[in-house]
Amino acid sequence: MFSQKVRNFIVKLQGLSDEQKKAILLAIVIIFGLLLGLWWIASSAKIIDRGSKDAKFSSLPFLDIPELETLKKVGDEVKNTIENIETMPPVVIEDWKVYENEAYGYQIKYPPSWIFREYPDTKTGAGFRPSDAPDEIAYEFVNINGGDRGSKYCDIPFSEYVKTAFAKEVGSVNQTLNSIEEVDNVNQVKMYKTTWNSIAPATGKKIIVGPITYFGSGKKDCKSYQAVLDSNDYTDVYEQMISTFKFTK
Repeated sequence: MFSQKVRNFIVKLQGLSDEQKKAILLAIVIIFGLLLGLWWIASSAKIIDRGSKDAKFSSLPFLDIPELETLKKVGDEVKNTIENIETMPPVVIEDWKVYENEAYGYQIKYPPSWIFREYPDTKTGAGFRPSDAPDEIAYEFVNINGGDRGSKYCDIPFSEYVKTAFAKEVGSVNQTLNSIEEVDNVNQVKMYKTTWNSIAPATGKKIIVGPITYFGSGKKDCKSYQAVLDSNDYTDVYEQMISTFKFTK
């Protein structure tokens, strides 16, 4: 039950901006700090009070804290805060545009100040960039793509396929899974957010590639859908975009 609440909480955070996430997390830290502070004061009061029994006073009125009730109230505040966050609607700008790929049956929203270039040959996806960025592939900082896994990978559960997907797709043994996080987005699409250990071709140095987010359709097909972030400067945009991904057929 608690783990599910935590997962739901994380899902709701996906659609929020970085500033909103920071404000929410700061509020939770303050509440927990207050909780720990009250616990410490109450514990100290009990120790001092026990040591004062042989003295002229037998209690410390200025530290007479109904600790159990106080801690319970603070605990309820934390619970209510999390529950309120869980029920917050996803922050998706109403005027965001929609890119829909009819061939592979999916769509994703993107900021109104961004534009996309659909892959001209394959039509499997598109690259997205700010409208004021140069009209070059190198400035397509978010890429969304659909494709076929390949017949020999069709019988592998998608949740297992994603653990080696990047290495299979680029056809190299130099890519190994660094991290993976499984979470549902606001459209209840299963997302697998991954990063990968790799080798930089130019320098031969070890690097981390990603995030690459894979979307599970829940169907027994041989398809693969993923969104790639190519610049950490646009992490906030990327997180909000993948939170809107959904299948249309």
